Amino acid sequence: MAGWPQHDLFWRAALRVDLPALFLFALDICVAFVVSHGLPPSDQHNRHGEISGTHTAVNSQRNQRPPTSTANSSCQANGHRRLTHIQHAPPSGFPGGLSLSHRVRSPPARPHRGVRPEPMNPLVNKDVFPGSGRSAYLNTASIALICRDALSAMERWQHELAESGTLSFDEAAEATVFDPLREAAGRLFNARAEDMAVGSNATELLASVAWALMPAPDANIVSTSVTFPTTIYPFMRVARHTGSEVRLAQGNPDYVRPTDLLDLIDERTSVVCISHVEYASGQLFDLELLARVTHEHGALLIVDATQSAGAVPIDVAASSVDVLVTSGYKWLCGPFGVALMYLAPHLQGTLDPGIVGFRSHDDMWDLNPSRMELPDAARRFECSTMAYSAAIGLARSVEHLLEIGIAEIFAHNRSLADLLIDGLRARGAELAPELKNGERCSIVSARFVGCDAKDLARHLNAHRVAVSPRGDVVRFSPHLYNDAADIERALDEIDRHGD
Repeated sequence: MAGWPQHDLFWRAALRVDLPALFLFALDICVAFVVSHGLPPSDQHNRHGEISGTHTAVNSQRNQRPPTSTANSSCQANGHRRLTHIQHAPPSGFPGGLSLSHRVRSPPARPHRGVRPEPMNPLVNKDVFPGSGRSAYLNTASIALICRDALSAMERWQHELAESGTLSFDEAAEATVFDPLREAAGRLFNARAEDMAVGSNATELLASVAWALMPAPDANIVSTSVTFPTTIYPFMRVARHTGSEVRLAQGNPDYVRPTDLLDLIDERTSVVCISHVEYASGQLFDLELLARVTHEHGALLIVDATQSAGAVPIDVAASSVDVLVTSGYKWLCGPFGVALMYLAPHLQGTLDPGIVGFRSHDDMWDLNPSRMELPDAARRFECSTMAYSAAIGLARSVEHLLEIGIAEIFAHNRSLADLLIDGLRARGAELAPELKNGERCSIVSARFVGCDAKDLARHLNAHRVAVSPRGDVVRFSPHLYNDAADIERALDEIDRHGD
């Protein structure tokens, strides 16, 4: 009859006066209505804050489960509702305009220390970084996972070389093997391809620059006491040779006040050499400010971007840095054995590398030992053969990051770091250090009262939560392949270690 319920369950319930069945039928209709039309405007929120826009339920990428009916999937045996992704517009003011996804869930059955994290998806599917599905990998500041395409590119090249040698990799191919990486790196840093050089590691490139500059005996070199040793060691070695002074702005204990760093720069400063992001604390320095003060005193700004390139937007033109180097195996998601260097145009015709080889010559196949003609380009700092497959892999990795967008990656990583920070604070952990909003990036380090950092890191790693102990802190470093489930897993394991 028109206007009467057509559902079979309704009529069986009515004939049998089956009240439980009537309840199930009504629940079924209500759930179906909510899934199809969304909640009323006044109820379109969860305990994490307002949700706006059209709601679309999708399957969890992490669990990869087939679709199930609404009635059967609304709860689990443990009494929790199934985690459901809801796509929506990002919160107001969120950097980069990144679109996030939230999972709505009922409160946990047992008391939990602190607010559970507001979940979001990784920026890439788990199969793009196959290793990301096997653990909660929060250790990119140590070694990144490598994407499938980059790994495949390296393996193909290595197989071709092994089977064909110079038939597939002749002199012309070797002369141009770095071209794709230089071009991709130029786009990454807003530079020209000719402003980029490729090396085997950041240490090699920094050492070559340090010996090229050789500050005079009455000059000084400025850095920080908490920088990674490689950043300053090459200049310390040169200072021993020339007698120049090395000045280090002191951390207190983890944080370096930018004013303390700037106050060390004077008219005798030759070089300011800093890490863009400090490796242990995650402190992010303002490159534009540093470059302006450095240049006002006639000095050069040398930046080690190993802990920022690929995770933090870097514009060498806007920031006016003179030299920037980075390893490839961290936030750029490349392999060991390859690094990048940006050399400002005003230095390309005048700065003679401290390390040279046949690749440094303008025509590398000229092979004339009676002359050495360096090109007016950054590649004058490229000196010899290397693991070329690593350069091929890094080129593909950088291309992949550019396809996603560094601003989007930065926003995603910062959101994961925010979730982690909230969870750590709720557990009484001390952030090392407390950083202002403009000083934070993807690295979060914390001390735990009454807990040895190495013991906690050992526990987390044993339970497939990858982190690093650094001194008396545990360092977490999420990247584009992580999601909030990884953060939640880390917090749960911290709870288990403390129980």
